[in-house]
Amino acid sequence: RIQILFEAMNEAILVTLLIFGISQCSDYTVFNAKETFAKVVKKRNTDVRSGNEIVEPDDHTYYTSKVLQKTNSWIEISPNKTKFSKDVIHEGLSSRFRYAYTVKLPFKFRYYGYPLDTVMPTTGGFIYVGDLVHRRLTETQYIAPLMAEFNPSLSDDSFVYYYMDDQKAIFQWENVHINTDFNGTNPENNKPFTFQVQLYANSDIIFVYKDIPYSPTEIYNKTHYVKIGLADAYYEVDTSHGITITYIHQYHSVDIDLSQVTNNTEVEFNARPTCIQAVSCKACLSQSINFNCSFCPELNECSDGMNRWRNKWKNFGCPKSKITKADECPFESEKSLPPIHPTKGPTTSHHHHPHNA
Repeated sequence: RIQILFEAMNEAILVTLLIFGISQCSDYTVFNAKETFAKVVKKRNTDVRSGNEIVEPDDHTYYTSKVLQKTNSWIEISPNKTKFSKDVIHEGLSSRFRYAYTVKLPFKFRYYGYPLDTVMPTTGGFIYVGDLVHRRLTETQYIAPLMAEFNPSLSDDSFVYYYMDDQKAIFQWENVHINTDFNGTNPENNKPFTFQVQLYANSDIIFVYKDIPYSPTEIYNKTHYVKIGLADAYYEVDTSHGITITYIHQYHSVDIDLSQVTNNTEVEFNARPTCIQAVSCKACLSQSINFNCSFCPELNECSDGMNRWRNKWKNFGCPKSKITKADECPFESEKSLPPIHPTKGPTTSHHHHPHNA
């Protein structure tokens, strides 16, 4: 089922199109948020990650990654095992199914170079990071330590925790079970999973797995995607004959091999510099990075034309007016430049335990 928002005669009419063969596209309800109805139409540029017990860093377009076994990167935030109060428990996510809540971050977190103020943790083992709220959160724009059809409401011992300070944000899924109502798993074999994702102010992302009772490759995936990795997308809005449709295009993803994840596995992503972090024309065109950057004077923005601002880049005519050589940049006084956004934030210790602070 794909839902599209039609805008005609100053009224919003919701029209549901039934499309068969998309059983994995699970509907998620977002608490206290206005939904935009959109259509996911394209996926491309996927980097697949696999390897042995200890893997050297692997280069992707936007991130480098590595998979490590038998690590000590787990940062415990459960109030039952630390001095934390029960304030770290997200009551809504701990007692619901296919739900998502918006959480404000205490720092600007750059994802694919794009600065985020908020993220949206879900019951399904992933964080949605898109700008538009819709029901197809599993499709794209996610940070997924282990996306699956988890149902915290099945057990009073299942929890979703979160902890934040000025250097990191940690989201932890503890004792969460795959939803047995849909996957037909034998109850005695439906053992719980415990894992977390750590987001750092310097844009690093770490997945850590504490209890993985069986391989993620064995998780039932007919009613819900099963993924480990990252993805981002851009939006295109098309209006014709009074009808407006928002299309979501996934432009890149990093998919981690599910078979690599077991107890005490760590997956670490280190962000690479992108065009959109440059704050001036000369800075944009003087970068030695993986991207073919150009500068749009109408927007005063740097881009390779392929990020979540792509629609704005096209609407302002940047593909035609863009500047591609530093010596063609207009004069830029220091006073006229926007504040500098560093490629990396403050140095962060990934193994610092918050309850020992």
